Amino acid sequence: MNGHVAGGLVCGFGALTALIGSVSPWATVTAPFIGKVSVNGTDGDGVITLILAIAAGGCALGIAAAASHGWFGMGAIAAGLTITVIAAVDLNNLQSVVEEAEAISGSISVGGGLIATLAGGIITVVGGGVGVMSPRGGTASRLKFTDPESGERLEIWRSQSGFFARLTTGDRIISDALTPTEVALVEEKGKGLTADMVAAICNRIETRPSTSRED
Repeated sequence: MNGHVAGGLVCGFGALTALIGSVSPWATVTAPFIGKVSVNGTDGDGVITLILAIAAGGCALGIAAAASHGWFGMGAIAAGLTITVIAAVDLNNLQSVVEEAEAISGSISVGGGLIATLAGGIITVVGGGVGVMSPRGGTASRLKFTDPESGERLEIWRSQSGFFARLTTGDRIISDALTPTEVALVEEKGKGLTADMVAAICNRIETRPSTSRED
């Protein structure tokens, strides 16, 4: 599994955890004449963490798709850190109020939603960090493969508009965009593409008309 895919999955899991936590109970208050009352996150700062969790989910998709995943990773880190800080501050404030509630024969307990929001924020930061550190795609430079028997040469590179390949065979030069399946192979294997994989790409491109395509 590629680093950016793993980062996207971790970030997405963190965002989902924070989202669920944001709409779940952050505290349960028990007091005389009132009974037991649950306070959801969206009754307070959970509205902010909910919005940030949704934004982090969008960043997770960008990280997993390797679409400028460095920027999406930084966005996820920012959202995750903010979620973490908000949840941590609210948790600290809540623990301070617990003592006051006990003094008036009441009680306040921390809700699972607040803990989930805090954990989700931390996980989101980790996923964003993986996205930032993962290499962009499988080809930072051109990949070149040469068949020693036929002399065919295949070059694969990545431009802003996607992955492309150029096959040079005899006096023919054929260029074409890689298919989604081929892109997945290149991103996964890089220079480790097997001879059979290279041959499959060459055979497909060879059916295209001879053209010349700029990088």
